[in-house]
Amino acid sequence: MTHRRVWVKLLGPAVLAVWSSVAAADGPAAPAGGDPRPFREARSFSPEEILARGSAAVRTFEDPVLSFKMAIPTSWVRLDVPADLYQADERQTLGLYRTPAGSAPEAEIEVETLLLEREVAPADWLRLQVERSGWRVLREGELRVSEGACPDWLVEAAGPSGAYVFRLSARKNGRRLFLLSARTTVTGYASVADDFGIAIGTWMQLHPGERRYAERLLEVDVNDPIRARIRHLATWTPYTPEGVGPGAGGIGFRWSNGKETGGSIAVKLYAKAGHESERLEDYVRMFSQDMKTLGIALGPQARAEPALFPRFPRAGVLLVSLGQRGDREVEVAGLILQSNEAWVVLEGISPTRAANPEAWMVNKRALEVMAMQLNPRRE
Repeated sequence: MTHRRVWVKLLGPAVLAVWSSVAAADGPAAPAGGDPRPFREARSFSPEEILARGSAAVRTFEDPVLSFKMAIPTSWVRLDVPADLYQADERQTLGLYRTPAGSAPEAEIEVETLLLEREVAPADWLRLQVERSGWRVLREGELRVSEGACPDWLVEAAGPSGAYVFRLSARKNGRRLFLLSARTTVTGYASVADDFGIAIGTWMQLHPGERRYAERLLEVDVNDPIRARIRHLATWTPYTPEGVGPGAGGIGFRWSNGKETGGSIAVKLYAKAGHESERLEDYVRMFSQDMKTLGIALGPQARAEPALFPRFPRAGVLLVSLGQRGDREVEVAGLILQSNEAWVVLEGISPTRAANPEAWMVNKRALEVMAMQLNPRRE
């Protein structure tokens, strides 16, 4: 089933018609097909398969957050990695495992860690690293773990003696990001594909930290037109947004890199009992009008997708489009949600990914975190 057919089923044709008329067209579809190399989902291996192919490798450190375990093939060798080097902020290896000397194919599994300065999604961070390395993505999978959705990808990279295949996953706990990398030659990949999948799927922290995000969460209470509690990442500063119309209330948040605003998110609240608009497509139109009020001309490429968040029982919609603001291209995102008491519209403005990928992924993640944490009726 294509994305557009899913959107029509979940959002209704009226919403898509309005957004398409505003932004001209849906964005390009994701490329079909993929590399035929073996790629079992990491969580599809049975306990019997895992026991038959490997044994638990456990690494502990003075900082318990770094300690982990995973299933590694029994014959593989663990290379010594000192356990007292992990106080610095730079990227470091926590564990490195290799096939025995002289065996074929030669393969490695490595666990690395680094500290994040800002809250970002693991998949966005990984995609940027892969692109900057010049690697080619063959498959994109996803792992559902306790901390949320994590990428599980197969990529191909050119090396001095031929091409290599990497199975990569990125996990995050607070400021700590963990990169799992299983690698071998293209010709040898098929024989260790399941070993790679089992290692990626069984990796887990032994003592996760309590903080979920790389930044602290701060709270702001809004009392008009409804009572709401808004939680935002600490690097974002509240401000009074433009374009809050009659019967609405709201607050904005933005961050700066010291020279210019890196991104902004306006949260607008509409009480159902006091506002005439009760249809999702009405708020799609209102969002597009808000962008015009801010001097943003929406471009022809846009996408729309269903949006589900814990405190909002009904499916909302996420609208994303490129736009022009003066001489600068920007990306705008409109997240439209409804609870039993209110409509909530989050309006994000960001540099495009092409212009500033670091700022783009910070802004994208901040919008997601705010929506996940937002309580439209303060208890």
